Amino acid sequence: MRVWQVILLLVLVATTACSDPGGPGGITASIVFQDAPGVARRALNTAALPDSVGRLEIKALTADGALLASTALDLNPAAGEDTLLPAGGTWRLDDVAAGEGRVVEAEAFVRQDLVGEGLSREVAYRGRITGITVAPNEVTSAGVLVMTLVPDRPDLDFEAPDAPAPVSANVLPEGESLRVTFGRPAQDDVAGFVLAVATASTTQPRPSLERGRTYFPGDPLAAGIVVDTVWPLDAPAIVTVDGLTDGVPLAILVYAYDEAGNYSVAAEARGVPSDTLAPGAPTALTAVNLGSDTAQITFVAPPEDAGGAGTVSGFEVRTADTQAALEDPATFAGLPAVSPPPVAAPGQTVRFDRTLTELGVVVGNPRYVGVRAVDAAANAGLVAVALLVENATVAPSLAAVTPPVGLAGRELVLTGVGFGVAQGTVDLTATETATTMVTLSVARWTDGEVVAALPITARTGRLRLTRPDGQYVEASLPVLAQVVGQVQDQVYPFELIGTGLSNGRSVAALYREDGEFNPWEGAIERFYDAMAEGTPWAPRTVTRRSTWIAGTYGQQVDRFLFVAADDLISMSTALVSSSTVTPDPLRLPVGVTAGQPDRAAVVILGGGLPGEVPAMVAFSVAGTIRTATVSDARFQAFDGFYASSSPTSQYEAVTLARRSDGALLMAHRTVTGTVSELSLRDNAGGLDPAAFVARPSTGAPRVGERFEVLAVPQVPGGAERFCVIYEHLHEDGTTEIRLLWADQYGQSVGVAPFAAGDRRLDDAGLVIREGEVYIAVLAARVQGSAELSYTEVPLSALALGAPDGAYPGVVLDIAPVDHVARMGCKPYLQRACPMVWLGDDAGVMFYRY
Repeated sequence: MRVWQVILLLVLVATTACSDPGGPGGITASIVFQDAPGVARRALNTAALPDSVGRLEIKALTADGALLASTALDLNPAAGEDTLLPAGGTWRLDDVAAGEGRVVEAEAFVRQDLVGEGLSREVAYRGRITGITVAPNEVTSAGVLVMTLVPDRPDLDFEAPDAPAPVSANVLPEGESLRVTFGRPAQDDVAGFVLAVATASTTQPRPSLERGRTYFPGDPLAAGIVVDTVWPLDAPAIVTVDGLTDGVPLAILVYAYDEAGNYSVAAEARGVPSDTLAPGAPTALTAVNLGSDTAQITFVAPPEDAGGAGTVSGFEVRTADTQAALEDPATFAGLPAVSPPPVAAPGQTVRFDRTLTELGVVVGNPRYVGVRAVDAAANAGLVAVALLVENATVAPSLAAVTPPVGLAGRELVLTGVGFGVAQGTVDLTATETATTMVTLSVARWTDGEVVAALPITARTGRLRLTRPDGQYVEASLPVLAQVVGQVQDQVYPFELIGTGLSNGRSVAALYREDGEFNPWEGAIERFYDAMAEGTPWAPRTVTRRSTWIAGTYGQQVDRFLFVAADDLISMSTALVSSSTVTPDPLRLPVGVTAGQPDRAAVVILGGGLPGEVPAMVAFSVAGTIRTATVSDARFQAFDGFYASSSPTSQYEAVTLARRSDGALLMAHRTVTGTVSELSLRDNAGGLDPAAFVARPSTGAPRVGERFEVLAVPQVPGGAERFCVIYEHLHEDGTTEIRLLWADQYGQSVGVAPFAAGDRRLDDAGLVIREGEVYIAVLAARVQGSAELSYTEVPLSALALGAPDGAYPGVVLDIAPVDHVARMGCKPYLQRACPMVWLGDDAGVMFYRY
């Protein structure tokens, strides 16, 4: 074996000399690096391999590995430290405790400037001498410390990959881009590619990229040469280089790099961006004679490329006596030009005035105005043409309002004709009181389309669009009010209920669990006219996590009643007045010793003493229905539970509804094996929790996760009826939302009026608007997209025996399935989206979270 013998002048001297005859000694040796010519050539071209060493660490140890002394030497040490010299001398390590069996170990680390940051602590060589006897106060020679390459040494690869080939730059019709393709070099360790744009002279030398450096888009490489794209994959790609200047020659440089951080020389492709796409045509063009020798022209600016993006360079405006003269490009170019308006971004409304003389108007003759856009490459778009008309004298006409059910705080789009080009106003007057009017903020106004935003306080009412000349058009607009930001994402279940008051106001109350207070602490909020009233009130007694929640409003006692059970299976009740200070809730022991309650229901009963609030509570736990009465929810007057179970089936998801005559209907799931059917029970016994009688049924519908029971008032002269809104579960696992009249139970599976396709039920209830009763449903599609729809179906369309039919839902918003819909409702089965009906003609309140 031939060795490179490099005597390193490594003088490692202790800072104090010891004259004690029994003091420590020292060790000296010379260092020899094992020869490995092949590796040496890869390490640093033709340099000796030790020259790739940047740090040497030496230790003196006992035979069992205890550290006695150590030092570290660097090529570029900090001030006051020893320097690693790669030529001549010896090294000595002092302050080594005297004794036998001493060991010297050394490790040599690769120079960081050669291998980059990732290998800065990689060991290239190790050496070891054992069996050294160190005499007191003497320096012992250990001979030669041979440094050998470690088996798992770092890959000291300094060979750059070949340049990518072939490389080409293809012109795209947009003109601001070149499409670059490139091939992969033959080396198997290619890791990626760097693309740079050279806007300087094509004869300028191409820069080399620094080994081990990571480049990013925007990094300058030389004057006029900037990194555009870093492609961190070994497979080539088709890369579009954007943001170029049309007609300016340039070069695209493509570098390949390998896993060791070596960069190839640049492969080059040249191209000249060339824009051949014409701009789009202006839209919504109108020309109106305002009188006093003034006309106003309005249009929406198109993009720089038809169907694309970018801002045009300018507009051309010309006029003619015929529409055909303007629509023909050749004829258009020869017509007298009208001074154009300033450039505008795509989608922006452009509005400018010109005199009738400038437009070439001759009294009594028609005059057409044409506008087209041009880009920097002199491409001209299609001409938009409009007849110059006199200021309208007839009332505007409204064709549609989108969405047909407005969401407070969101935009409405009104489309029609005759709105005028001068901005007017859009107002909304609430139905329940003709004095409550709000003015919408107008975002865009054209003769055929107006975009306006509903305020957060908007309510169902009459929408009026009024032109500046006083002419107007009206339409009825249902509005879903929303309370924004009151409940955060991932909160625990809550219930929202509400009612309209005799003074024209509306009130709603919410009971929820929210870690915003103490962990699992309940909170009660009140809302007047859909606006939160002050700070949520957190009861001191509810300190553990609730597992179910239910609520109701009792008109006869003017109280909201909530019930909840915590993780220790103890029940709480909370009363909220619509007009007085909320009293503390009462905490009532439930008497359930095991299991987790399922969905619960509560109704306020009649028949109590004056001032009392009697109620019925029902829920399921461990497949058993438990019902109980609370003689007075304001006091601890809890009457215990009655259990109803079956030896062969499980009972789940209990709901209750009460008619004005006191009759109660319970609906729940009966699960037998794999079959989940809707079951109904009647209770005519008032306060008796054991008086529920199961209805016999044949062909009961299969049900999904959710269903609601409603007590529906009939048309004048008819009787109040129960209906069930439920998820009908098909054999293939899909669901649709159906309605079942209670008096049809066992005879029909109901009609499906609310949502076609696979839909899940969020909430259902009643709306009474202008004397008509509607059944309303919030539904979500969770297959493919989280599409939330709100649908109202008039009761008159759901007469007993009506044929099956589908009524279209109003799509309010769409979002990806793995996100909260932008409307704020989560389309997850375990989270219902509460909405509340605030009384006759008072609209709907939707709780957003």
